[in-house]
Amino acid sequence: GLQQFKSPLLQLPFIEEDHLRRVSNHKKFKIKSIRDLVSMKESDRREDNSYEELLAVLGSFPHINMEIKTQVLD
Repeated sequence: GLQQFKSPLLQLPFIEEDHLRRVSNHKKFKIKSIRDLVSMKESDRREDNSYEELLAVLGSFPHINMEIKTQVLD
């Protein structure tokens, strides 16, 4: 688990605080979430062994959409 204020990207293998600073401030990509990373075009991604393992982990994340509705029950 992570502290509440930490980026969910830190759950991924090989991702460290320094990486987060670089990708969140990148002029072209601005990656701030796991969904942003998954949404990148394949051609924009690195191609090395660490990156391949990272992609395998990303592929195992479930894609869940939630809708929250607040109401008062009498």
